[in-house]
Amino acid sequence: MNILIVSAVFPPEPVVSANISFQLAMELGKNNNVMVLCPKPTRPNGKSFEVIDFSKTNFEVTYLYSYTCPQSKFIGRMKESISFGNEVATYINTHSNEIDFVYANTWPIFAQYKTIKAAKYNNIPIIIHVQDIYPESMLPRLGLVGKIIGYPLKWMDSFYLSKASSIVAISDQMKSFLIQTRKLNSDKVITIRNWQDESVFEVNDVIKGNDKFTYMFVGSISPAAGVDFIIKSFIKANIKNTRLVIAGDGTSKLECQHLVSDLNSNSIEFISVSPETVPYVQARADALLLPLKKGIGKTASPSKLPAYMFSAKPILASVDLDSDVEYVVKESKCGYVCNAEDENGFISLLMQIKECPEHERILMGCNGRNYACKHMSKKNLIRLVNLIK
Repeated sequence: MNILIVSAVFPPEPVVSANISFQLAMELGKNNNVMVLCPKPTRPNGKSFEVIDFSKTNFEVTYLYSYTCPQSKFIGRMKESISFGNEVATYINTHSNEIDFVYANTWPIFAQYKTIKAAKYNNIPIIIHVQDIYPESMLPRLGLVGKIIGYPLKWMDSFYLSKASSIVAISDQMKSFLIQTRKLNSDKVITIRNWQDESVFEVNDVIKGNDKFTYMFVGSISPAAGVDFIIKSFIKANIKNTRLVIAGDGTSKLECQHLVSDLNSNSIEFISVSPETVPYVQARADALLLPLKKGIGKTASPSKLPAYMFSAKPILASVDLDSDVEYVVKESKCGYVCNAEDENGFISLLMQIKECPEHERILMGCNGRNYACKHMSKKNLIRLVNLIK
């Protein structure tokens, strides 16, 4: 079978969606002809990338030199989605006789729409992998503009998703939300959680390097991540013999560094991290922090959640209640949750985990890893491959 994988991000970009598309291409390439379409690598913003030689893999990669916008800017991101969608549609229309199936993990709304439209026009079945629900996940940041453009964008999203052969949601909450708000046939939406290779998180003999209790955030420092919130909460909590490590890069990193400088804190450290070093960095934490801005949690499930759980550390989450993160943390008993941007509530969690006996923290971490092994392991890659077959 000739399979086209459309991926908005792809290695060397250190992004979970990029790794998902890469692993899928490797697995499908064992018995099929696989072509990957992706833009030139730009994520995270400000990071430079060396060209990867994919000639020795069992799939091909074609870079589409569409417009890119790694900065978190609404107009730029919409332009990026339209540009990549147009390039993908042109490729599908030009090579339709060489394509039997399309899998798309691409930018929301416009790129998804263009890809589905081209596939359906050429009678090619297509699966859409939804990582975030747009426009809902961005509307809270747009104020009045969000209220004006929200309805037509939701209608557009509903219209084109109904044309896809199947839709992959990354949580049951997302599946239910899509079915209800997009009026989709329930049989068309399948839940397959994002996965991690659990074996890489089996880290032994880690030297912490500091006797202070370590709170840690690991991931993209973006506007939606709420890193500024945990900085302010940590400083206000003023818990003795503790430190906060923020590991990652992103569009809001410099802003957060300036915030720490302005607040004159010497207990907060910023470090960069690569995908291969994430397990070792997280192993040095006593508690892992997962904040999200209000309105984000109900339409997305952050990719750092399975990585956190596989590291077997307790998780402190500040997210929308009734979200997937709240459900998973409480269901697995791997940590504590408070409402999104509830500063007093989060400070209480910081204090609570610090005073928690070590054996209880170890139990929380084990609970999280066991849950992740059952629901978020690489077995989900095979589930996705079987769905495509």
